[in-house]
Amino acid sequence: MKNNQLLSDLSLLGFLLLNFIVAIFVGMNPERFAQNIIFMNIAMILAIITYFTTITMGLVLNLLFIFGQGSYALFLATTNSQSVSLNLYFWLVMTPLFSVMVYLFSYHTKELQAENHQLERKTRQLGTLDEETRLRTMTAYKEDALVFMSTSRRFNLPVSMVVIQVKYWNELQRMLDDEQISEVIKRVTRSTKEAIRDNDVLYVLDREHLTWGLLLFTDQDGSKIVTDRIKEFFEKSAKEFSDLHTVDLVIQAGAAQFDKETIHTPYDFVEAAIKELEYDV
Repeated sequence: MKNNQLLSDLSLLGFLLLNFIVAIFVGMNPERFAQNIIFMNIAMILAIITYFTTITMGLVLNLLFIFGQGSYALFLATTNSQSVSLNLYFWLVMTPLFSVMVYLFSYHTKELQAENHQLERKTRQLGTLDEETRLRTMTAYKEDALVFMSTSRRFNLPVSMVVIQVKYWNELQRMLDDEQISEVIKRVTRSTKEAIRDNDVLYVLDREHLTWGLLLFTDQDGSKIVTDRIKEFFEKSAKEFSDLHTVDLVIQAGAAQFDKETIHTPYDFVEAAIKELEYDV
């Protein structure tokens, strides 16, 4: 991150330095003021195009500009017997430099944004409380699951893991705006909380592929009753939203009972429950 930040700053300073050089050059050549202003505007337009496209597009346009400028210089040399002025040489160099500096600034700024996004995602994963839903996260789940699994082994109590997902979530995200997505998340969370007991623990296990988790002191049959109740509560909550936004909201739920022979880690417990989602169609 530090390298990208430094290179982004250097690119910006380089762009400002080029502007300073251009200002001095234009001021020292008042007899060609109009021509310099035209070339400067072209250089800025090419730099802006490079910023919003790619360096390849920018360099291709710069090559076309250089070709046009060279043709103009050749025309003057053949028709008026004029030598190529320093002015043309200056803009032959400065125009692509503007595009390159703007591209470097854009590239390293985007790299910084990507790194920041990755850090935010890791921070959410490491945090024990989800900011939006105020539910416990995967980090907290791993600690709690070890306790549940240990209790089940020691006292031979049935423990089940339930996972909940919104069906066709990736497609829904493309259809809904951020506010509507947040509303869906809140409705699923609220419906699940209403359907479970106070001592059952609800988690947000994954925000990228939105997944809720639920640890229960119950067997497979008991977890089936819980998942049916969650779906019933959510169906009532989702009907109003579905009618308003003309989208069909359906949740999937999968449940797995703890088996000390096959489930050894909290991740194994989640994976076992996620596999059961395949049968909830």
